[in-house]
Amino acid sequence: SFVSPQHSSDINRAENPILLVRWKTAIADTNQIGNLSISYDGGTSWELMQSLKIHTNQYRWVIKDTVSKARLKMETGFGNFFSKDFVITPLTRVSVDFNCTDSFQLSWNSHIYASSYKVYVITDSPYLKLIAQTSDPFISFKRTQYPATVYAVEPVLINNIPASRSVATNISNQ
Repeated sequence: SFVSPQHSSDINRAENPILLVRWKTAIADTNQIGNLSISYDGGTSWELMQSLKIHTNQYRWVIKDTVSKARLKMETGFGNFFSKDFVITPLTRVSVDFNCTDSFQLSWNSHIYASSYKVYVITDSPYLKLIAQTSDPFISFKRTQYPATVYAVEPVLINNIPASRSVATNISNQ
């Protein structure tokens, strides 16, 4: 079964153009070969990435420069195994348009396939909390309702798959 990538946030070409594709297997035979392939069209067609020994449990993949939904397949002598669908897309970057005492506004680069954007905040726990969803590539907040300073944005694609979420941005540092 595939371990990574699991989510589009696992794929960030700007940070690292090479992704370690990982899987786990119970194969003890170190000579067992598998064909690792990728599909950019929902599994209609497949491109062979590499034939490799399955016991290695990993492959260094140079991420294609594209905006696309993708899926991995490992063909073996004992069956075919598929990853979850994931999205290859540039990382969303959050900007602070204004930061006043009573309100602030965030904006981000529009995603070509996004139908909406989820806005998250970090408040009293280390986890992101969903606070809003909008179809616009910007949002304004009143400080009385949202006094926190750390926010992140995640595009939601037309097919409801989440794209790469932005890094959590501290608006007081912007």
